[in-house]
Amino acid sequence: MQSSTRMGRMQSLPSDVRDRLSEQLCTPTIQVERLVREVFLVRAGQEILVVKRTGDADKEAIVSEVFSALEVPALPVQVIDAGWVSMPYSPASSVAAIVDRAPGGLERGKLFYGLGQSLPAAFVAGMKDRNLDNVLFDVSCGRAMHLDYAAAFAEPLWRRTFAGHRLLGYLYRRLLLDPLVHLDEGDPVEAQRAFLEGVRDESSRLAGIPRRTFRDVAFRKRMYCTLGLVQASRIPRIWPRAARLIQRKYLPGIRRAVQDPLQENLASGGHALGLRT
Repeated sequence: MQSSTRMGRMQSLPSDVRDRLSEQLCTPTIQVERLVREVFLVRAGQEILVVKRTGDADKEAIVSEVFSALEVPALPVQVIDAGWVSMPYSPASSVAAIVDRAPGGLERGKLFYGLGQSLPAAFVAGMKDRNLDNVLFDVSCGRAMHLDYAAAFAEPLWRRTFAGHRLLGYLYRRLLLDPLVHLDEGDPVEAQRAFLEGVRDESSRLAGIPRRTFRDVAFRKRMYCTLGLVQASRIPRIWPRAARLIQRKYLPGIRRAVQDPLQENLASGGHALGLRT
């Protein structure tokens, strides 16, 4: 009985959240469509928003500001009320949807390069819960974009500082290995090369961002984000330890058509992530 009552509450947007949205959008008429669980699509004239319940609305807003400061593709998050946030609707497809129907007209190299580019920003923010539904890919610009910012800062600061290779290995698994095992064709080593090129290029770009960028951004998480930015520029130096972790922990659990070529490439040193000279 309690379960059915809760499901009934989740079917519609709470009235107080509706009222706050109407105030923010300056219109008394909004159309609401439930997408999944407590995530809703809200239309007001030409404007379309995604509204969702979250355990930490302020954190989601902070991550949005951090990504914006890093000039990383992100959805600007606005706090509606305690526990509720809104963001612009994006027509970009989730990576899960792309790999489920195969890339089609999308070049594999472009997809994996874009996913590689998304890794350093996720590293800076200590992002976890990076399943393929939480990453969008915009075909028009070839960039990946993270969703669900409530999963940020989940990696303890001390562990990311002294064992950054663990977070790198996790993100490599989620952003490269998970899409690869869903695709039935193509060379996994070529996909890996495109991915690592994206990681390297974005790490180099972040290395040029001044640390004062965070002076007025994410005040409560300044230490976490600033150290993350410093570490992101050192990803190529941390990478060898991450590669050993990947080889030992993550590769044995995937299908052999992907596992064997990547194992051979890792063993031969083909995974190198050196900076361009």
